[in-house]
Amino acid sequence: MLSIKHIQPSGEETIYASPIVNYVPTADFRRSPPTLWIEPVGHSSPDPRLPLTGGICFVMNENGKTVSRYDLGDDPRDPTDYGRNPDHSA
Repeated sequence: MLSIKHIQPSGEETIYASPIVNYVPTADFRRSPPTLWIEPVGHSSPDPRLPLTGGICFVMNENGKTVSRYDLGDDPRDPTDYGRNPDHSA
């Protein structure tokens, strides 16, 4: 199980538990922002996936070590902010 800490551009923080994390960089930032897809435990919806856009996401393993960091841009509604490269740390 992974822990995902999502810090939104507003500063609001949410922590999720998820067995799966899927980062989708943006090929055309004018159409869609970079997105981190997770399947949070307890998420009730027909689709178990939850998209995270905007802000910063830290992914931690079961020992609490950060295994990856993603910069999803400042504002998912501002297409000039999309496309920054994530910093993958091991």
